[in-house]
Amino acid sequence: MDISSGEESEFSDSEISDYKDKPYEQLRNGKLKVKYSGGIYRCPFCAGKKKQNFKYKDLHQHASGVSKGSSNRSAKQKANHLALTLYLENELADEAEKPLKVAAPITEENELFCWPWTGILVNIVKESDGANDFENTEYWIKRFSKYKPEEVELLWDAEKRTAKVLEVL
Repeated sequence: MDISSGEESEFSDSEISDYKDKPYEQLRNGKLKVKYSGGIYRCPFCAGKKKQNFKYKDLHQHASGVSKGSSNRSAKQKANHLALTLYLENELADEAEKPLKVAAPITEENELFCWPWTGILVNIVKESDGANDFENTEYWIKRFSKYKPEEVELLWDAEKRTAKVLEVL
């Protein structure tokens, strides 16, 4: 008979939750150390295993996985890891990494608008015969009437050859 089968006979799976109290008290009293410097956590029940250094969430996942574990785990291991899970949740819960907050989606109430809207037309070239309607602000108000412009301003260069139109909508 091997060691693991002897451990399994210590107590049944239904009694695991009853036997978690002793290791839980050892964790609370500091007899079993979990937290080390630099944010490193170690499972006190898996000493000598390959991976020993954990982050909080990884150790919590390890402990809860073993406590709910497969049939190849002994009842004692399950009880110890259940105690570790409870210890992490109750005593070291503030050590857990805070989840990133997702930015609230922009609703109609939160949407930002530039007001008043402004339309800018550039490179308006004056024809040599001088028969252009666009030299008058009324032309631009009429042309963009579907946008209901409130104000139109013509800006000419020094020789009055090209213009820019600013429309406040």
